[in-house]
Amino acid sequence: MTRPAPGDPDFEAWLDAVRRSLDLRIDQHGGWWHEGEPFINTRLIDYFNRNLDVHPDSGEPILRVGDKWC
Repeated sequence: MTRPAPGDPDFEAWLDAVRRSLDLRIDQHGGWWHEGEPFINTRLIDYFNRNLDVHPDSGEPILRVGDKWC
């Protein structure tokens, strides 16, 4: 999918598809995984743990990174 420019009518749909296609997971023990590989950087794990949230519209779990989410 070609990336539309911000402000383009298709940009939000493209961004939503990218957000939801990331293979980013947290297991039942609090371990973070990306594309089947565990995170080992403790600072990144701490950052992700502090920024877990719930999407205000869908109620699904999300990870906030700055003003963005996935």
